[in-house]
Amino acid sequence: MSEHHAEGLSFLLPVYNQAGNIERIVAAWSVLLEKLNRPYELLLIDDGSIDATRQLIDGEDDKLGLLARIPHLKTITHLQRGGFGACIRDGLAASQYPLIFYTGCDHAYNPADLKTLLHRIAESDSELGRKIDVVNGYRSGTPVTGWRKWWGKAWRFFLRIALGVPVPPLPSWLGTKAHRYRLLIRALFGVRVGDIDSKFKLIRRRLFDRIPIQSDGDFVHAEILAKANFLGCLMDELPIAQRPGPFQAHAEQPAPVPLGKELRRVFFHPNFGSTTLVPISTPAPST
Repeated sequence: MSEHHAEGLSFLLPVYNQAGNIERIVAAWSVLLEKLNRPYELLLIDDGSIDATRQLIDGEDDKLGLLARIPHLKTITHLQRGGFGACIRDGLAASQYPLIFYTGCDHAYNPADLKTLLHRIAESDSELGRKIDVVNGYRSGTPVTGWRKWWGKAWRFFLRIALGVPVPPLPSWLGTKAHRYRLLIRALFGVRVGDIDSKFKLIRRRLFDRIPIQSDGDFVHAEILAKANFLGCLMDELPIAQRPGPFQAHAEQPAPVPLGKELRRVFFHPNFGSTTLVPISTPAPST
């Protein structure tokens, strides 16, 4: 895809109590977005921050805020903490471009990695001739070593011999909790993505016509992947390089939304929007 015909991008950035980091984060992403040579908007969703985050966005006294200094920046304000899913839902309602990207502030994501995801979603699947619908970024963790490495090799060998299924090795080890969660989501929803909770996802806007966000909290990441998988969307996952970013991650306290309750809601009562089935993916244009 040429830069002249590059699809527009709506960038969703939920934040909570990021007063010490918000200016560096927004500045770093803005620099990257300006270099993409495509239409874009940066939607900053303040999820009920109780520190000085709001003042830094709006400005106060004689100091200009981020809104006055950063081009293409728009803001949405929650008066009370709603959760990451609530932020994504409101961001989607205010977005205007065909590509949706969202990320967070609690991991040292590097803005340059977004270019890799954009290149991938612009490509067509070589066998199906369709565009990719979802690209997930796999966070770099510690290398898979020791018994986990050898067990993984044995398990992949078994699947290859018994079922004829090639299974790629894990790019890195994200921890026991993340591994168990990945297996749970695979067992319940059939999702084969490795880093379920990665806040580094690029998605085609049209998917959300059939994927209304039901989750208010952090289950939203699994919900999007599970529903996209059920609808037969093409998904891909790319490793995010382990390298220093232009800002430091600042942990955010999770919103008080029960993860198990949201999982049960999506599993037993999934909402797919319109009852009229419409195709999600479209054929790639012929060349």
